[in-house]
Amino acid sequence: MTLSVKNYYHGWKTELNRYMFRIAKEHLKNSKMKFLPHLTHSLYNGWRCFVIFLSSIIHAFFPMFLKQHAARSIVKIYNEMKQHAHLRKMMKEEEDENKST
Repeated sequence: MTLSVKNYYHGWKTELNRYMFRIAKEHLKNSKMKFLPHLTHSLYNGWRCFVIFLSSIIHAFFPMFLKQHAARSIVKIYNEMKQHAHLRKMMKEEEDENKST
């Protein structure tokens, strides 16, 4: 077998795909979510962050509008995310790390 650029690229690409799928499966397992609910949850939170971004830009130029929208929305997202076991674990690990430094 000769080593060609095509064979090298195909092998590298295949290994990368395997790695990505393994990491994705681990993440879904840790999240205790199936793919579709995870997809919709992530898209929903991404959309909410985008709306917060837009409201912050509007507030930056027009301080009389959307005075507390961004702050309240972030707190609401934070409180909702604390309900996920894997995120509570992550927050506790970060809290313990911050206490030790």
